[in-house]
Amino acid sequence: MDKDRQLGFYHLGIKGKWPDVKNIQLIWHYLAFDKDLVSARKEETLNNLVKETIDLIDKIESTKDFTAQESTLCQWCEYPDLCPKRKHFYKVESLPVNKYLKEPGVVLVNKWSSLRNKKEQIEKEQIQPIEAEIELVKEAIIKYAKKEEVEAIKGNDYQAKIKFGEKIKFPGKNEPERIELDKLVKDIGKWEEVSQLDTHALADVVENNSWTKDLVKKVMKYGKIEESESVSLSKVKDKEK
Repeated sequence: MDKDRQLGFYHLGIKGKWPDVKNIQLIWHYLAFDKDLVSARKEETLNNLVKETIDLIDKIESTKDFTAQESTLCQWCEYPDLCPKRKHFYKVESLPVNKYLKEPGVVLVNKWSSLRNKKEQIEKEQIQPIEAEIELVKEAIIKYAKKEEVEAIKGNDYQAKIKFGEKIKFPGKNEPERIELDKLVKDIGKWEEVSQLDTHALADVVENNSWTKDLVKKVMKYGKIEESESVSLSKVKDKEK
């Protein structure tokens, strides 16, 4: 309760309307159990809440891509034919069996699941050629997903989930600009925050807007945006088969 953001906002609201109030208690009344749970906020906690909220607002307002988010509400959605995570399921569910089994996406996912199951059964020295074939199937799945503008492809018992996005990349340890970047991060007093310039940690800082815009602009002089893509395999739920 002491970390609940909503109660913190109530505290700020009361404080803003009645600035002379010194002691504010935040109470949740659990009527079903006849219990009152009491919480309070320190000044430092409220200041952090304000800062985190402003940072979140900045992040939301600067967002350009709004990816589909799956939840239990998806089963009531009236637009599965437009959603990249449900479009393929919608496309193949009405196909007769002979056409369904020949649909390119279904074929690819079934091939991948078959290879993965086979890989788990064969001996260690035989794994390498199977791995190579799996990578080729993954590449084909990503290519199909881009062409069909989908993020999930249904097979018989498995589905492939594809993630498209961007990632920030900074110069590696052996690249010429790395020395300049190291010096910059030290000069601005942020070296310890990125664990002796762990570039993955630095990318997280930039992506999460953890630093001021001026600092981000300076370090992004050395960074670049690259497209990223990944694909995973998971069981299809019984109700989706």
